[in-house]
Amino acid sequence: MWLFTTFGFFSIVQKKDTDFLTIRARKREHLIELVTRYPLETACDIVELHVCDYRYRIACEREDLMRVIPDIVRDVTYSNFKDAVASTLELEYVDVLHNVWDAALDLDPAIAEFMRMPLKNFP
Repeated sequence: MWLFTTFGFFSIVQKKDTDFLTIRARKREHLIELVTRYPLETACDIVELHVCDYRYRIACEREDLMRVIPDIVRDVTYSNFKDAVASTLELEYVDVLHNVWDAALDLDPAIAEFMRMPLKNFP
């Protein structure tokens, strides 16, 4: 599962032969912010793997992450996600979010065509 928040981007998976979930990130700061805001009692220290697509990762028990997900949802107080991120995180992350938003337009081709029309076509 991918999880985009106002404090970071995470990929959450269950590795083979383990009951733990692995929470992966491309930026160490995102994992630090996650465990600072929402302490995961069973989480290990951040592991750094230099040859993986997600360099930084922690593992924790599924129930531990399930306990904090409602708190993450409870803290959603914004009406525009990308604007909320722009006020809190680095521009690089905001640019990534815009790219994801644009790519996701392709899930609805009619809307994608409309949203990508040059402004000169509007009255």
